Amino acid sequence: MPNQDNDVTSDEKRYFEIEEANETIPWLNHVFSDIAKLRSRMTNCTVEVAAKIQSEIEDQLDKIVDEGIEVVDVELGIVNFYAFDEDEEVVLSWQYGEEIIHFWHEPFEDFCHRRPLKQLTTEAPQEGPAFH
Repeated sequence: MPNQDNDVTSDEKRYFEIEEANETIPWLNHVFSDIAKLRSRMTNCTVEVAAKIQSEIEDQLDKIVDEGIEVVDVELGIVNFYAFDEDEEVVLSWQYGEEIIHFWHEPFEDFCHRRPLKQLTTEAPQEGPAFH
């Protein structure tokens, strides 16, 4: 469930600890499940109904963005959480259906460049984020 004390404006970037980001996963799974159901209802409906459904989807996405989470791909349910490793900005990457965050990438990279967080716990800190 989102934290109501962390309202983020569109001009601000919120940074997450890995544990904090993982706490949002059950809520995100629920939201993306709702979005998938809404999207499936759009296949054979009138333009007016489709517009209402699209509005509902946008409302759901706004809730995610309001939490400071970047929506990368609605259809695949991919989101980014910005974080810091020491003084370096990194991106925690999550996809709908994953139980917790397992991957990260550099801010200038995208989903296909995800690297496992698990590797980071066995590597030297200078080789990648070591989340505390």
